[in-house]
Amino acid sequence: MKLALRLLISHLRQSTGALFLSLVLVVISAVAVTVLTDRLDRAVRFSSNVLLAADAVVSSRKPLPDEFRSGAEAAGLQSVGMVTFSSVLFGETQAITASVKAVETGYPLRGRVWTSDEPFGLGAPDQDGAPAPGEVWLESRLAAQLGARPGDAVELGETELKFARILVREPDPAQGFGYAPRALINLADLERADVLRPGSRATRRLLLAGAPDAVEAYVGTLQLASGERLWRVGDQQPNLARALNNGKVFLLLSTLLVVLTCAAASGMSARIFAHRQVRAIGLLKAEGMTPARVLGLLLWQISALGAGAWLIGGAVGWGVQTLLGEMAARWVQIELPAASPHLLISGGVALLVLYGFALPPLLKLYRLTPMAVLRPQTDLDTQPAPLQRTLPLLSLLSVFLLVLWYGGQWRMIGIVLVSTLGMGLFCYGAVHGLGRLLRRSGNLTGGWWRLLSANLRRGQQPLQLAVASLVLFTGLLLAAVRFDLLQDWTRAIPDDAPDHFLFNISPHERDAVRDHLVDQGWAHSDFFPLVNARLLEVNGEVLEERTSEGESPRRRARDINLSWAQELPSSNRLLRGAWWDGPPAPEGAVRISLEAEFAGRYDIDVGGVLTLKLAERRIQAYVASIRSVDWNAMQPGFWAILEPGVIDETTGLYLTSFRLGEGGGAALYDFLRTWPALGLISMNAVLQQIRGLIAQLGWAVGAIYLLVLAAAALMLYVIVVSSDAEHRRQVLTLRALGVSSRTLSRIRRIEFALRGLIAGLLAAAFAELTLAGLQLWVINVEIRLHLWLWLAGPLSGALLLPAIGALGAGDVRSGQIAGLLRGARSGKVIWIERLLQRVN
Repeated sequence: MKLALRLLISHLRQSTGALFLSLVLVVISAVAVTVLTDRLDRAVRFSSNVLLAADAVVSSRKPLPDEFRSGAEAAGLQSVGMVTFSSVLFGETQAITASVKAVETGYPLRGRVWTSDEPFGLGAPDQDGAPAPGEVWLESRLAAQLGARPGDAVELGETELKFARILVREPDPAQGFGYAPRALINLADLERADVLRPGSRATRRLLLAGAPDAVEAYVGTLQLASGERLWRVGDQQPNLARALNNGKVFLLLSTLLVVLTCAAASGMSARIFAHRQVRAIGLLKAEGMTPARVLGLLLWQISALGAGAWLIGGAVGWGVQTLLGEMAARWVQIELPAASPHLLISGGVALLVLYGFALPPLLKLYRLTPMAVLRPQTDLDTQPAPLQRTLPLLSLLSVFLLVLWYGGQWRMIGIVLVSTLGMGLFCYGAVHGLGRLLRRSGNLTGGWWRLLSANLRRGQQPLQLAVASLVLFTGLLLAAVRFDLLQDWTRAIPDDAPDHFLFNISPHERDAVRDHLVDQGWAHSDFFPLVNARLLEVNGEVLEERTSEGESPRRRARDINLSWAQELPSSNRLLRGAWWDGPPAPEGAVRISLEAEFAGRYDIDVGGVLTLKLAERRIQAYVASIRSVDWNAMQPGFWAILEPGVIDETTGLYLTSFRLGEGGGAALYDFLRTWPALGLISMNAVLQQIRGLIAQLGWAVGAIYLLVLAAAALMLYVIVVSSDAEHRRQVLTLRALGVSSRTLSRIRRIEFALRGLIAGLLAAAFAELTLAGLQLWVINVEIRLHLWLWLAGPLSGALLLPAIGALGAGDVRSGQIAGLLRGARSGKVIWIERLLQRVN
């Protein structure tokens, strides 16, 4: 052990810096990226639960069993009860049907309730979160319709409540066109109001919150009866759930690619480290050291090297993620939860890289003969080592399995695995092919082209090219994924998206309402008619009024909202079939266009026939087209649109969406007083919460990407440092033969430029292929070509590698050349002889 540590210290001072730096970077990346990824993922998911006011919600039309709450308390969870129902509120002169939410003290468990003193004000987070018993908080439009001001009395059933605050925002606002204006009361007042009778259409909810593991464990044990349902944030906001999932895909992808890049650089550095120990091991064997002791010596060295890298890299990595966490709290107001050590993932990755990629090149050393002192390069390259090829593959597979266990996403991991292996094979083929091409041209032209071709074919050039390609592949792939995700998130909620929906507009009020919106400067969408219809049959199959146990819900008849339009709405895109300019419907039928998800639910396509009941009229609707709807555009959208002329334009009510913006609260209050029968849904709360989450996701992706770029830049430098000794030995030989330093410098620049060009081309090609696979099977976005990759990849490789290569070019003095020609013993060999004398 003493000899192993002395040798290791000597190598660290002389030639082992590249390997040690690689191992340190592995640990830094494993700790910083893994821990920060976990913190960001938990923080963003915690923030997303604000949209539900809890981590999980159990709901039912009937009273929930007491066992649900007692079980939650036993599991260490917080719980709050809530009841939502429709009832009539009475002001001094008006009576309005409202959607009433009765909550227990302690609501909400996630997020804050915002209130204001003035109608349609911006408001601020309320300290209490729920009204005190005897109070009611009214939404601005409800207060306007009742003609009530804060301080007035409002009657609900058998009780009188004090209108205390304007309700601005709730974590879980009601959504949909069928909801009345909202009121919030304390659950203690519900019994005194006596408004719920047997058979009342009220929804009871139990809100749950706690540690993620405890919540998951508890909801996994719930036995839900018929009519009871468990809600998570993905059920309420599917688009947000997709954004969260894609953000986690990026973070996991970053972790995987950084570890792979560092592992490849560690393996290359270990190969150089092994070459630099050949003379020392050969001399030790000449002194009588057995192969078993040599193997133990090597294992002690690599273990000590790994322990030092683990301590230093772990400390630095922990500091990096702590700094980024504080920056997140300051810049985007996201409070990260406490960091969990994740010693298993970071320590496991470090050990796999250490013994899987850095150890195999050293295994050859214990079989060396003493003659290796005279021919180190040949003896090391020809000595067989059975584990040299199998151990890295096993370690690579173990890294993938470890990341798979940590974050799931087996499709993503499979795509990256195939891409990296394919890129490695192409790197070897590209190096040998280019070397043969340059050798043939060098035979014709001679000169420095022949030296260049020899350089590209020698030693570890394929491995260096593979690592360089992997580094560029990592940067390009993550840049493209980040760009696609941010673009997708930005498109999800445009800055100028409408923030209010206006409905219950009668046909004779439509023109007047439109004129008022124009006069106020409130940008609005088209006015769409809305009627309710009953879906009775699909392709001749009669749908049941109730679904019996075991039957698919698609067999049940249901009410759907229909509209009609002459032109395809701007937020819709035609997928199959034709709009109204296509083939006419069969005799006795009318044409209808269905939304793709709705059509898939009933397994119907273009050419299918629906039977609908409109009021007392039955119609046969021929499916003329299937379309997609961009629900994030905040425009009115419909599952079914009929062709014009089927329904009289004076039938039904109209709806539209408009953008109020800031400072329009007073005008909107007067507008609702003018038309009290209109329905209004404010989407400000949802839009602000989703935009805040998207900002947090964007920051998380950007922070991880910068960390990945830093690791990639250091890896490129490791590539150059690892080849510096071989380069210097070649330079010494060529200078001794009379080759000028100018020629050698030109060869080095061209060599690195060609290597960077090839690496960039391969990285761009495999990044594009990997992106297509991720977009198709993982991220679920439309496949896009990234032409900029084909320019950025080769250009960055051709510029970066020569620039970094210049850092590794050392001076060659005449004394070094003379020493090489005399064959003098190196200082390292003399030092080893002295060390052996001390040990013996």
